[in-house]
Amino acid sequence: MEIETNDDLKKQIIILKKKLERCEQSRRLIEKAKDHYDLVNRSSIEKLDAQKNLLDSKNKELDIIRLELISNNLALEESSIMDSLTQIYNRRKISEILNGGIFAGAAVRENFLCDFSRY
Repeated sequence: MEIETNDDLKKQIIILKKKLERCEQSRRLIEKAKDHYDLVNRSSIEKLDAQKNLLDSKNKELDIIRLELISNNLALEESSIMDSLTQIYNRRKISEILNGGIFAGAAVRENFLCDFSRY
C-alpha cells in the first residue's frame, strides 16, 4: 500500500471540490429549468382556462339563439296554418286534415271489405 502524501490528499480535495461545484451548478440549472417549466405550464393552463371560459359563454349565446329560433319556427308554423284574423285553420290545413281522415277511413273500409270478402 502506498501512503498518500499531503500533496496527493490536497489534489484529491481540490478535485472533489470542483466536482461538488459542478454538481451544485447542475442543481441550480435544473432548478431554473423547473421554475421556467412551471411558469410556462402555468401560463398554458391559464390560456386554456380563458379559452374554455370564452367557449362556454359562446355556447350559452348559441343556446339562447337556438331557443329563439325554435320559438320563431313554431310561431311561423302556426301562422302558416292558421288565419290570423279568425284564428281558424286555413284551407291548406283543413284539406290536410280531411285528406288524412278520408285516406285513413278508406284504408279501414278496404280492410273491412277484404275481411268480409273471404266469406
